[in-house]
Amino acid sequence: MKTVWTALISALAVFAASGPSAADTSGDGIQVGNSFSARIGGTPPRIDIRFVYKNLSGHTLTFGPNGVFAGCRKDGVLCDFGHTARNQPLAEGGAFRFQASLPCVEGAEYNVWPAYHLDGHYGPYRWVDKTVVCRSGRSR
Repeated sequence: MKTVWTALISALAVFAASGPSAADTSGDGIQVGNSFSARIGGTPPRIDIRFVYKNLSGHTLTFGPNGVFAGCRKDGVLCDFGHTARNQPLAEGGAFRFQASLPCVEGAEYNVWPAYHLDGHYGPYRWVDKTVVCRSGRSR
């Protein structure tokens, strides 16, 4: 019996480790999962950000006038970018792919995260975020 319980506990641990976490799903039922990436690239340097939103809310969601975008602070100063999907619906179970770039200032530190505007409010502030330092051709 001990072997069966050990196997069951091991299987549950693997499922929990590989499944989505509460941290990557907003209170609105929007999941970003592990799709979020932020990198420095190009000449002149720029921030390239990508993510995929999945609607797990159980109903269609409609993004607001500011739509889907990259939340961004450069050395603490607002510099959100890439606004798209303004006033657009996202069906239950549907996915939305986002990709945008922002020219960056050499040596500046940027904090970026997936963001959205929905039903008069914004998605969680810095819910899954990354910090990148602008250096020609790479991020730190």
